[in-house]
Amino acid sequence: MSQRSLTAIPVRLIRASARKVAPLGSPLARTFIIMGIGLVAIGLLWPWLGRLPEDIVIDRGHFKFYFPLTSGLLVSLLVSLILSWFRH
Repeated sequence: MSQRSLTAIPVRLIRASARKVAPLGSPLARTFIIMGIGLVAIGLLWPWLGRLPEDIVIDRGHFKFYFPLTSGLLVSLLVSLILSWFRH
């Protein structure tokens, strides 16, 4: 049997496997959390988007034209606010 210490092997394995994980305060983690919250919010608001006043719908026989004017303005406003919040 060798004179080598048996406790040295587990310590090396622990040190090798104990890698640093990004904390929740890191910019990448915060970005993913905010994107997830945004996707949940969009999913909850989805039934109302597209049926707002001033959304243009023309339905004539076999032809249907749909232009979501208010929905587009609302989504644009929300995206602009979120991006301006990230810049500051």
